[in-house]
Amino acid sequence: AYPTITLRLPRTTDEVIEYITFAKPDFPVGSKFQYSNLGYLLLSEIIAK
Repeated sequence: AYPTITLRLPRTTDEVIEYITFAKPDFPVGSKFQYSNLGYLLLSEIIAK
C-alpha cells in the first residue's frame, strides 16, 4: 500500500497520478493489505478516456 494521501482536499487527477507514480509502497507487495480508493480513481480515468 502507498502512504496515505488526503483525497478530501481538492486534487486534480494528474496530481494524484503523479503522486502514485513516484510514491514508494509502505511495505513489500503481498506482505500486508491496506484498502485504498486509488484504484477506483485510475479506473474512472480509464473509462473516461
